[in-house]
Amino acid sequence: MTIHLGKTSEHYKKHFLAVFDVLNYRDWDDFDENFPGMTCDFADAERIGFKDAVLERFDIAPEDFVLERYFGYCIVHYERSVVRIRKNGAIIPPGKEMDFYVDAMMLASSSVTRFEFDNMVAGLLERFPKIRRWLDFYLHQDRSKIIFPALRDVAAKETISKDTNAQESLGGDFKLFVKRTHPTCSIIQGVSAIVRYQESFMEDFEFVCQGGVLRYKDSRKENPTQRSRSSREGAKNRRKTAGMKLRAQHDSFVPRKPLVNVKYTNDGRAPDTTKALLDEETNTKAKGAKRKRVIEPRDTGRDTEGRGAGRPRGSRNVLPSIRSVGDIDWDTFGIPWRRQEPVANRFTFENSCPVDTTLMAWFLLSKYSGATLPSAVARSNAGQTLLRVMEEIRATRYDYARELWCTEAMELAGDQHHDLFKSLEEVFLDILPGLTRFETVRTTECTRLECPQRIEMFTPRAVVMSACARITQSSFDQSWTRQTEFTCSTKVDISSGGDSEMIGEDTRVESLINVDGGLEFWHACAGERKSTGPITLTTHPYMLVLDFLQSAYEVNGEAGPCIPPAFLTMNLKDYKRAAIMYSNGTHFCCTVFADPEEDLSLIAKDVVSMGSSNGSPTADAESHSTSTVDRSDTNPCKESAKPQKGSPSVSANGKAKSTASSETKVIGTRRSQRGEVTLPPFQDTLKTRRSKKTYYPAGLSVCSVSKKGKRPVCGACKEELERDSRRFVFTTISGDDIKRVDNVSYHFNHSCMAALPVGHHAEAQDALDSEL
Repeated sequence: MTIHLGKTSEHYKKHFLAVFDVLNYRDWDDFDENFPGMTCDFADAERIGFKDAVLERFDIAPEDFVLERYFGYCIVHYERSVVRIRKNGAIIPPGKEMDFYVDAMMLASSSVTRFEFDNMVAGLLERFPKIRRWLDFYLHQDRSKIIFPALRDVAAKETISKDTNAQESLGGDFKLFVKRTHPTCSIIQGVSAIVRYQESFMEDFEFVCQGGVLRYKDSRKENPTQRSRSSREGAKNRRKTAGMKLRAQHDSFVPRKPLVNVKYTNDGRAPDTTKALLDEETNTKAKGAKRKRVIEPRDTGRDTEGRGAGRPRGSRNVLPSIRSVGDIDWDTFGIPWRRQEPVANRFTFENSCPVDTTLMAWFLLSKYSGATLPSAVARSNAGQTLLRVMEEIRATRYDYARELWCTEAMELAGDQHHDLFKSLEEVFLDILPGLTRFETVRTTECTRLECPQRIEMFTPRAVVMSACARITQSSFDQSWTRQTEFTCSTKVDISSGGDSEMIGEDTRVESLINVDGGLEFWHACAGERKSTGPITLTTHPYMLVLDFLQSAYEVNGEAGPCIPPAFLTMNLKDYKRAAIMYSNGTHFCCTVFADPEEDLSLIAKDVVSMGSSNGSPTADAESHSTSTVDRSDTNPCKESAKPQKGSPSVSANGKAKSTASSETKVIGTRRSQRGEVTLPPFQDTLKTRRSKKTYYPAGLSVCSVSKKGKRPVCGACKEELERDSRRFVFTTISGDDIKRVDNVSYHFNHSCMAALPVGHHAEAQDALDSEL
């Protein structure tokens, strides 16, 4: 313990030199190996004093000394500063507190790389420009490498403490022990206090060695009510004693010379107050002065960057709620699903539901849930296009918003006719890869030693869930961490001298739909692949994507979709349920959870209800949430596949719709080209069955006759089709209304196939050949 009458760098230098003399390090190598490290607060004097003491004691050059290896800042001081900024409504906009808190805490994480650190800093300054002074304090060249591991050139010693709790506890205990009778303490008084403090330690130690107890438990305070009452009585007595002391001081009061008002600055604390960040006086009015009332219009047109603390007049304290929105006409709100006839040299389309559903889902999330694009994504060309599309939707220019996204983001020709029935990856996810980037590296090994690519490393973009009626936290954890086993699909060269001679004749024939919509066949290895080694999570996704296949199931006569829980945690990071995309291969729809506390299901215009489309849902959950809502795996009744009473699925026009049941098993789809259904790899598209009362894509498709309901009549021979038999379905759409759909069925044979419209015979022949 050192007593120094001052807090300059020279005083701290003397202190550290005395410490090094006591520790008695032989040379620099001994110090480098055995010194555990020093942790201090953010005062510049302590840091400079420590560095100067090391350089003088061991006689080394400044360029040879890496301060961040031996010196650390207290992480608790940084965390408290982050909390003060988060609670300041003049700095952080309402509804964005947790976004700032999560990103600011991640800056001090050891798992963040330099590239991720720079992107996070740029994103913080872009979303919260008023924290620039606060962030500049920690990003100073003399502090940044000490507090942020991502900026260090040399790793810090593992023995360095992360906080100064032990030092502050000892200092506080010593101050309570010493009775301060004078404004300042002399050296003799300080030395005497240290000696008496040490003697008390020795007395306590000897007393404990003899079996004594230093602290006794008061049984009268075990009851919380009694403890609270005792605390109130103690506070009352302390106030009474303080009042008596003040009266005694008043009787012997001697006037003193007034102190000079000098502006105080603390270089050990970041500027985390409104006054320090915005250069504003928090109390500019004199006490009792009459305030002049100024009436300003709701929209003054002034620059908000130069405005002072607080929100502008008329601004909302929280994000707008779906239930209180009065400026939306639900009869006309949203991009209408429609079909346009081909027109020369103009952008026309058909089957636009995937594009319309995705864009409207993001619009609702950004407006009512505060969803924002990451800074890196927002600066990209696709991100800029999405922001422009959102402005067009906000201005109700829906057709132009769709055309803008298709031509600029999807890079479709603006003078041609396009079929927009594609997968969610093609219309949105793959265009903005930084939005759902998910890097989990795992290694697989084929059981056949002759496999051309026996060991393979791959990084999935989404968490693939198996078919299930409910998704829980435990099933989600198993999906992305379990050791998977699947059939190897490595291509084998069957030509002379190729891989087939080495691997033998034991190969399988695989098929996959290519870009042109046809089937592509190849020979694949017949081995089995198994995961080897640990699964490594390199980066967290901004939006977590769950990709899973679902079979139609029935709950009390109603078929319901598989709904993920409201919150999921992935490697200590929480994700909030935002939207669920449904697709059964013929139609897309979406449910947006704009208010997770009320679970209000908001669906875009003309979308069917939640349970009527039992396909392959894809759930997008937003990041930066730390809610403490109970998980559904601990409360099985919290999330049910059946829509709960009191919170039905609501369409955009405000009318609740009933769910449709189906006994037909639906295989989820991932991609589609030219109106055809595309299955996951190594599954034949023509084996897909469709539920009753679903819209088929425009053109030709293949499905089975339902086991219930009226049997369809063949358009060629005019005979009824048998139950569960294969059939051709030709769909035509009349007019711009997608509900006016005509479906004509044909027997799945060559004779009735001849009655199909011209131009579809080759496609039907390929379907017959693949099944027969």
